[in-house]
Amino acid sequence: MKINLASSRKIILILTLGFLPVIVFFQNCSKVNLQSSQAAVGLVNLKTATSQICLPDNFTLESFFVTNLNMKSSRTGLSPDTDGDGLTDAEEIILGSDPYRRRSGGFVLDSICKDVDYGPQCANFNLQCDLTENAMGLNECDLLALQISKPTSLGGGLDSDKDGIPDYLEVRFHSFPNINDSLNDLDLDQVNTMSEIEQGTSVQENNNLIQPNDKVQIIKTKQTSSDCSGEMWTIEVKNLPTIVTGEFTDLPDNVIPSWGDRFSHLNNENIIQTTLKIKSISGPTIPSRTYTAYKKVDIDVANKNKQINLNFILNDYFSGEVEQ
Repeated sequence: MKINLASSRKIILILTLGFLPVIVFFQNCSKVNLQSSQAAVGLVNLKTATSQICLPDNFTLESFFVTNLNMKSSRTGLSPDTDGDGLTDAEEIILGSDPYRRRSGGFVLDSICKDVDYGPQCANFNLQCDLTENAMGLNECDLLALQISKPTSLGGGLDSDKDGIPDYLEVRFHSFPNINDSLNDLDLDQVNTMSEIEQGTSVQENNNLIQPNDKVQIIKTKQTSSDCSGEMWTIEVKNLPTIVTGEFTDLPDNVIPSWGDRFSHLNNENIIQTTLKIKSISGPTIPSRTYTAYKKVDIDVANKNKQINLNFILNDYFSGEVEQ
């Protein structure tokens, strides 16, 4: 996958999974809001993916995450999260929330309800707030529940504590979006918060007890290239776990035209969220940028642990949001 973020006119993304490259062109709109839709069929190996990213001048890569929104890993193995709200289906059944609705109470993401003790249906949450989601799927009700005061229109819900980890991923993996905790080790397993979330594991569970194949493995390498006036980074995803799930249809109000139907998926289809954050090397007065893309991957049930033939459906809602 090659992403040229330095161009002001067009972004070229070359996604290579297995042996067949899939090329998608993103036309750059104003305010760095990029979107496209493409479909391709090829030989895909979810165990490996490589990307090259050309950054704008005077920016450096702060963080890069690849997250399967329909799966969570733990010491007991992989568990489905059909609606992608950060709680497994089994957790939702125990809590009394709906595993087929991201906001069972209508306002706040179910995983946030659990973490801030509003109850499974968020029955005690009655604040007036804007339900419009940002690119990562958080709305202002979520931010108020998390005690984040900055509205989404000003970059609220991207990386509120400026620790390099997007707020949504901090919610999903149980760290603190209000506290710069990227180097903390809450569960004392010798793996810090940034590394835990990069691997797709909870910061509250011993990382060493989770099977290696149940973790995301990413290698980031800074390189030089005559084709890139800014920094060039090569990113290799060595392992990306997937899981069998049922069909999920998100509420129509959450389908934002700019980003499309990000969270709905068919049976045995997983939503893969890719997030990268870049920051200025010229000083803190220049805002950081967060980029988010979603890809819907059809899982071959019979061969899910091998190099497999898949119908790889690219629904890339690639959006850049600026922190104010």
